[in-house]
Amino acid sequence: MTRVPDHDTPAEPPQVSTAERPRFRRLRNARERARQRRALDLTWRVVVFMVGTAVIGAGIAGLILPALPGWVLIFIGLGLLATEFAWAERLLDRVKDRVAVATDAALNPAKRRRLVLVTVVVLALVAAFVAWYLVTYGARLPF
Repeated sequence: MTRVPDHDTPAEPPQVSTAERPRFRRLRNARERARQRRALDLTWRVVVFMVGTAVIGAGIAGLILPALPGWVLIFIGLGLLATEFAWAERLLDRVKDRVAVATDAALNPAKRRRLVLVTVVVLALVAAFVAWYLVTYGARLPF
């Protein structure tokens, strides 16, 4: 059975900013209380710095280790640092701009065709080299 919407209710729920979401209210209130006391504010910033740096460190490890999503953790750590530090916010904005440019470039049909063509040519060259090697030297390894 389908539900017919009332005419007085909007089709889409109103957009609520993150500042108005009840889920973040406690955290926002705690941060405002911490800003009122210098020692607590400094402690908050040090904790945010340590957690953000640890997440970025895990992200760097994730670039090498197969089990961790490296770039995702780096961006999350940068986002954590950007909540308290202006330099991290500027860096995050630059990263967002570069990601947008890279996304546009990756979705550009002309560049995609060129990339597919280059990939096919490189694979054909590798296959030709392997075939030449097998014909010339056989399947034995040289060492």
